[in-house]
Amino acid sequence: MITKQLGFVINRIQYSESSIIVRVFTRDLGLKSFLVQGVRKKKAKTKANLFQPLSLVEITFRYKESANMHRANTCSLSTTYSSIPYDFLKSSQAIFLAELLYKSLHESDPHIDLFDWLRIHLVWFDGSDEGVSNFHLFAGWHITRFLGIMPETGSDHYFDLLNGNFTHENTGQYSVDKEYGDAVKYLLSTSFEDMHELKLNRKTRQILLDQLIMYYQLHLEGVREIKSKTVLQEVMDTL
Repeated sequence: MITKQLGFVINRIQYSESSIIVRVFTRDLGLKSFLVQGVRKKKAKTKANLFQPLSLVEITFRYKESANMHRANTCSLSTTYSSIPYDFLKSSQAIFLAELLYKSLHESDPHIDLFDWLRIHLVWFDGSDEGVSNFHLFAGWHITRFLGIMPETGSDHYFDLLNGNFTHENTGQYSVDKEYGDAVKYLLSTSFEDMHELKLNRKTRQILLDQLIMYYQLHLEGVREIKSKTVLQEVMDTL
């Protein structure tokens, strides 16, 4: 059965001299792997640079439920971003979020609500100039809601990373102090339109990134090292 799916590109690896394997977070089928042939040929209709992290593509393929990888028949951009692929800050954030998604999602496990949330917010992110330096933190915390690991918020200010809730005092190794706990609470509760109101310096943003990654590592078995963190921090250091 020939199937057409929208999907976010998560990553790609070279398969042969002219072909690549692309992992795509599809709307209805979850995370899938596709063999895309001929993209490195001079006269290729589909070019390899189409598959940038979090690019939204439309892909047709013959779907087999038991298959670990599918052969793509056609691929095209569904949405053309005007800034994400060309802005170092935005592209490094997209690479980070794509890696976070890859290590958080299970193969073939659909998350339609998460997909739709990303589709709306990446378009806003692409078109915005204000507050974008915090987008990876904003998106990272909001994604926890769709993965079933969203922290419980309340009136307290210390954030317990291990138990995923806020407390009235420091509880030990995994406790986040009030300054950073309040920032996490704001990121969890704010909308994209109001995200720019959170003013963070370089040190605070770096600490919040480390805490975000640690939270995923504590609550999701597949999340270990996030390799793109280093590049993202280097770009953030130039702000």
